[in-house]
Amino acid sequence: MRTAMHDPFSILGIETSTPAGGVALVGRNGHCMAQDWWQDNRPVSTRLMRSIDSIMQFCLKESMSPTAVSTTHGPGTFTGIRVGLGIAKVLALNWKIPLYTCSSLRALAGRLEHPDCLVCPVLDARRGEVYHGLYETRGHAPPQPVRPDEVTSIHTLLNNLLRLERREIWFSGNGSILHRDLIESRLGGRARWSPAGLGLPSALSTAIVGLNAHLSGSNSTDPMTAAPVYLRPSDAEKRHRVMLPVHWSKS
Repeated sequence: MRTAMHDPFSILGIETSTPAGGVALVGRNGHCMAQDWWQDNRPVSTRLMRSIDSIMQFCLKESMSPTAVSTTHGPGTFTGIRVGLGIAKVLALNWKIPLYTCSSLRALAGRLEHPDCLVCPVLDARRGEVYHGLYETRGHAPPQPVRPDEVTSIHTLLNNLLRLERREIWFSGNGSILHRDLIESRLGGRARWSPAGLGLPSALSTAIVGLNAHLSGSNSTDPMTAAPVYLRPSDAEKRHRVMLPVHWSKS
């Protein structure tokens, strides 16, 4: 905590893609300065603003302010993503600091403290589907995508994984917990599981993604154009499309 007074650099991380969300503040060395975490189904907007206020009270006490803000843009719960990204954009604009956004699956993959492995983060997308990605970790570098994030059935995901070279695959996320028996029956000993406490999204890992991006000189995200990445349309969008008039082309 005391190092914050000598080095005011910090990244504010916001995670709201699942009911397990929160806010975290990390320093230049990646150590957590302050964190507020929750796991329930109460309105995310209320919980998020209280958490940010708590973190900002810490910043005020330490005579510092965030250097940048980092958040996930999806996939995940539609309302949670929209609220978290919206507030992150407002903070970046008001504070005139960079905004960094990343996949919630990539941030989840980054929680696994294994130096060299394949990580498959899986989130429950309901309707019999899962959001999933496949990432490679090497040393202490951020996880790199092996293939784009997708939303499919768990059976499609497992069929695709079975076609890969016979390597161990580490699973994390509530979707993998939900389908653990099926995953183990299909992949057998190739399936490995994140340690307890590292299988859910975390504002801390989201902040770390932003920290790595900022220190490496990566381009930040324009708050004016940053948008959620849902991977599939929401129910409201589907209803809206149905209600739109059909325009027939002239033959």
